[in-house]
Amino acid sequence: MIKILSIAAATLATLATAKPIQINRALSVQNEVTVSGTVQTNAMQINGTLTGTAIEISATLEATTVRSDIVYTDVLSAKSGDTILVEGDLEMVGAASGNGPAPPVSFLATSVVIGGIKQWALVSSENFDDQNIGAWSRTSSTNNNPITTTTCGHPKDFFLGGACTLGSGIVTKTFTRLPAHKEVRIKATMNFIDRWRGEQAWIKLGGSYVWLDTVGQADPATDAASAVVARQLNGATGMKSVCGNEKYMELALGKLVDVAKRHDNDELTIEFGTSLGDQVDACEQSWGVDDVQVYVR
Repeated sequence: MIKILSIAAATLATLATAKPIQINRALSVQNEVTVSGTVQTNAMQINGTLTGTAIEISATLEATTVRSDIVYTDVLSAKSGDTILVEGDLEMVGAASGNGPAPPVSFLATSVVIGGIKQWALVSSENFDDQNIGAWSRTSSTNNNPITTTTCGHPKDFFLGGACTLGSGIVTKTFTRLPAHKEVRIKATMNFIDRWRGEQAWIKLGGSYVWLDTVGQADPATDAASAVVARQLNGATGMKSVCGNEKYMELALGKLVDVAKRHDNDELTIEFGTSLGDQVDACEQSWGVDDVQVYVR
């Protein structure tokens, strides 16, 4: 097993086994280095293979190949375009200093491959709790007012849109300078507030539909059924509605969306929309978007 441990430089000397090699300055080697015991140094650069039982680096290690059962380092990082290949198990462990808590472990990589499968890399994450909408915008045939944030149920959990804010229209953003990739993955949370009667909600990536769902039932009796549920809930808990118009029950809050598609461009436009028409009153039927994450691999 290869263990990558984060540990303060001052404690490295105590980790060495019998008769370690101690180097207090940078070491540059053009060929291979093989040590049967422990290698301990502040910085090391090897244009070949480094082999040792335990390798302790307090600053920087650069090598074509490192073979060791244990590597002690503060930061494990690959240069841009390079790859860290671990043959075996990778265990990230923080080492406590005295009676204090273990320091954080830092693993820096643009991509990670596990079992021969490249893992998703998160390139953007927005939860809107700071009420900053960033580059998100709203487009509508009748109303292009700037999109705002609201809450529903939790006073500090903000999201784009919401009651009396977003009814008809599309919420969109273009992401640029994405790292090289072949697939893209979008995760988000959709909130549907107040009266929904079988209308559709959708997501587009680059102009193509990738997610579509129906909220509520396309039945005139839906409002009556909602009113019955509201009366029952009112009698049991004193609640009629989580947010928005108290006449209607929310049918879908916190609906998770998770879609992945083939994509290799460095630019991506995401659109969230619904089938609601311009005549819709956002104080009776509204929606919002939260926790938008973009991954590539």
